Amino acid sequence: MKSSSAVRPERKSRNTRRSVKDEYGHIPYLGEEPAPLFNLRGLALAALVSLVACWPMLLSDAAYVFVDTASYYKAGQEIWGIVLAQLEKVLPVTEVAGAIVGDSASATPPTAEQLTFDGEPRFGRSIAYSAFAYPILTSMGAFGLAWAQGTLTLIALFALVTSQMLQARNVLVFGLVLMIVTTQLPWRIVYLMPDIFAATIIIFGAALMGPFDHFRCSQKVALTCLAVFAVSTHYGNIPFAVGLLGLVLVWRIVTARFAIAPAVAALITVAASPLANLGASHAVLQNPSAVPLRLPIVLARSIQDGPGAMYLNENCGVEDWAICEAFGDDIPKSIRDFLWSDEGIRAQSPDMVQRIRDEELSLLTSIFFAYPVGQGWSLARNSVLQMIRIGQGQMSAVPDVEGF
Repeated sequence: MKSSSAVRPERKSRNTRRSVKDEYGHIPYLGEEPAPLFNLRGLALAALVSLVACWPMLLSDAAYVFVDTASYYKAGQEIWGIVLAQLEKVLPVTEVAGAIVGDSASATPPTAEQLTFDGEPRFGRSIAYSAFAYPILTSMGAFGLAWAQGTLTLIALFALVTSQMLQARNVLVFGLVLMIVTTQLPWRIVYLMPDIFAATIIIFGAALMGPFDHFRCSQKVALTCLAVFAVSTHYGNIPFAVGLLGLVLVWRIVTARFAIAPAVAALITVAASPLANLGASHAVLQNPSAVPLRLPIVLARSIQDGPGAMYLNENCGVEDWAICEAFGDDIPKSIRDFLWSDEGIRAQSPDMVQRIRDEELSLLTSIFFAYPVGQGWSLARNSVLQMIRIGQGQMSAVPDVEGF
């Protein structure tokens, strides 16, 4: 009898634990696994679902690209050429190098005077995305790259799937099918640009608001690595991550939920890409920069929105700006013409392009003081649009991405 009565309090204690809700209003189950699909099993499932999500490419048998896709491909070829050329000095990798990058395996680090592609000024693209995309495009083609992008995005999304959600699998599967059929997700996956990885930053921010606290250590590391990669795939993702993750941490502080692990993960995520860019640009270009060889996109937007164009029309004959010297009275007014047309910045010499880059911040400051309302509205409007607008108007369908 004594042994029987001794067991009863323990059972009562367990029942009490089952009845206590967690901070999200859920009743936890004993032995419940955090993020049950964020593991190798989930990775296999993400790869399978990604095949289905690539349906736009499967139906059209075309690669969906932007005018800038080719620059990532060329940058990736050069990056792998430089890396493998350095490895050749210590390892016998000639055959592997040839298989991956062909003639670029013997590439040497460029000098400042050689910053051109086919006679045009070189513009820095994401080192991480270029290095990621090029070998996949070379070995598996455009579909392989789209499939890889979808798999990485979906496995990050699975980090938000809870054990409670898996108890309603029919609803979960229906929601996933609905997302694949009716949303922009498939089109972003097959778009051979790094845009899709902005979704991973949003997913990471959602996880940091609470679910991240309950992850296993390996899951925290894996999701943080995915977020670091996502931030590094596009220069624009760096300020986006700073703003989003900063708001998440402020929310945790205000709601008295601050914790060390999510704060450290957020700091690593926003710092890793700029630091890696600084090291790579110093090693290869002898010119350290957090956004090496960037396009002057903010200046181009200011010109297109009006304040930049008005300021330059009034001051090009008075002040000595490189952009005035380059274009005179015929500065391209649209972003597309300024950044990507044959008559735009790509037609300028590497030295002139670098001068325009170096002067961008000073010029934007002058524009702001001359037209504070117009330039302020331009920055705010474009920031909001960048956050909420998802469009397909810039996509082009081509039969062969390598020949694009």
